[in-house]
Amino acid sequence: MKPKLPKAEEVYPLLQEIDERRYYSNYGLIVETLESEYAEFLNVDKAQVVALQNATLGILGCVSQSKFHDWYVPNYTFAASGLAVLQAGKRLILTDVDAETFEIDAALIRNGLNLDENAFGIVAVMPFGASIDFEKYSPFENVVFDAAASIGSTIPDFSRIRESWSVVYSLHATKVLGCGEGAIVVCGSKKSAQSLRSWINFGFDGSRSSNIEGTNAKMPEVSAAYALTALRNFRVEFSEWGTVINLINSIDNSSSINTYINRLPGVRPYWIIDCQNSELKKSVIANLREQGIETRNWWPFPLSEMPAFRNVPTLTSVSAAERSVASQLASRHLGLPSWRGLREFEVSEIHNLVKSVLA
Repeated sequence: MKPKLPKAEEVYPLLQEIDERRYYSNYGLIVETLESEYAEFLNVDKAQVVALQNATLGILGCVSQSKFHDWYVPNYTFAASGLAVLQAGKRLILTDVDAETFEIDAALIRNGLNLDENAFGIVAVMPFGASIDFEKYSPFENVVFDAAASIGSTIPDFSRIRESWSVVYSLHATKVLGCGEGAIVVCGSKKSAQSLRSWINFGFDGSRSSNIEGTNAKMPEVSAAYALTALRNFRVEFSEWGTVINLINSIDNSSSINTYINRLPGVRPYWIIDCQNSELKKSVIANLREQGIETRNWWPFPLSEMPAFRNVPTLTSVSAAERSVASQLASRHLGLPSWRGLREFEVSEIHNLVKSVLA
């Protein structure tokens, strides 16, 4: 990846404002403006939008503020999704995923629980920038949507978000509309947003007294300046990402290489391929490396295979002798180069090198 943030000269007017005001953090004017303009962009009440330092803290804050102790997280995801639950002091249950969508297998949860109780939470990861489908998760009362890479996807109808739900978008440099480090959280209610604002400010709520066990996760003004500039230029960035995605999809119209994720509506910063099995995946990596082309195992292992999650229970429908869906997906899928400005001949070269192994 070659991240591309707004150029210095584009951000400079906002940086000058910071100099003049001498106000650098603690809910500055640029952060407030960013929240307001993201509320307009997402068509949601401004009071429900909270800017934070990063998406991991966004998930951590939403989970921390929940009254429920048990949280189900997909076993095939980035480590941050599970770590946030552990760091919130909650009980993490890793759950296998759907082989087609890569999302958490909600049927596993429904089949093992009394839905009338609903005394648990779900971190619903939208893999690789997938769009949020609120309807899919309607049976569940408490959901944090980890939509880290989904800011360029189809915007959900936030009028249908439940009061106990929240959506976390990452503004990391590798994401669409990135600012370096940052996040936008949309809470299901003004009350939960206010609780999150208190949590990211040491638990303060109108005084210097910590009323809850909060932390410091406020977005500084400089990060907000980059984020606000990126948002105001979203049409240009979406167009540039769209050009890359169209190139990738036009090279191979079959599903033999590109995953369905590459063809989802909207834009995302990834080119994800299915290498069919782990051995072919190794061959693809080696073949590209010989030509000086880097690949990325975005999610190379299920969380259950990482030392940090060694003692975490795992929910799956397969026997001990079988490989979980999460394990299968991790062994086959690979990230190829993708950035704004990737050219047609580069996409063709990468594609041909991949095809020479997988054909």
